[in-house]
Amino acid sequence: MNSRALLVASTAILFPWAHLATLAFGAGTLWVAFALLRDYGAVTTDPSRCPACRRDGLMRIDAGIRTTILPLLHCRSCGEAFRLAGGTLYRDTGRPLL
Repeated sequence: MNSRALLVASTAILFPWAHLATLAFGAGTLWVAFALLRDYGAVTTDPSRCPACRRDGLMRIDAGIRTTILPLLHCRSCGEAFRLAGGTLYRDTGRPLL
């Protein structure tokens, strides 16, 4: 066998594995990208403007143990806390909304 035949034979043997490795790498990359987008809030629909002080300072407070039914939003500018229910912000007074 000459070197050209060995090159064609080795390419034919490794070609399917190269496709599987490329697909696995691509799927893993997409999984990491979506996880980062979800963690850093790029996929969220939370409002950013505080209704009390009218500044862009609202940030979501997430519990580390479990997620709540109504997310808590806290304003970095004035310190007010709000609950987001059905697209409407309610001032958090410590009483349950449900």
